[in-house]
Amino acid sequence: MKKITVSLFFFLSITLLFSSLPHSVHGVVLLPDGETAPSKEEFDYAAYITLRPEEVRYLGDFGNGYFGEHGFILQVGNFPTMWTAGEYIHFDFMIDDEIRGSAEIQITNAGLDKFPEPIILKSKAELEAEKEQEKKQEKEQDKDIDKEEAEDN
Repeated sequence: MKKITVSLFFFLSITLLFSSLPHSVHGVVLLPDGETAPSKEEFDYAAYITLRPEEVRYLGDFGNGYFGEHGFILQVGNFPTMWTAGEYIHFDFMIDDEIRGSAEIQITNAGLDKFPEPIILKSKAELEAEKEQEKKQEKEQDKDIDKEEAEDN
């Protein structure tokens, strides 16, 4: 009996060591109108635990799914490295291979973590406006640096 107990304990320890615990993240994604869900054909996501950005999981990976207006699911237990409560998962949401939004959620021990509100994706016009704004800010920063360097000389 003692051999069986020791063997069972050893087997369970090895199993837990080399496999991740089941855990899911669920959320709803909507197009810029705030009402319509993207179609299955155009929607995708990439997700990673922020401490391990090289371990990326995609919508098409085993156990993950998208159900239109009913949302998406990510199986956190399928990451190569075991997750820990308190870590954050970063999502990049894509429409036709273009990132249209990002979000992060903290992993808990609840078994299922859910984004509290739908994630509203950005339109192409919003993305272009953001890029223009970033360019303007970079130019302003460059001007400030040039001005400081001129004052120092």
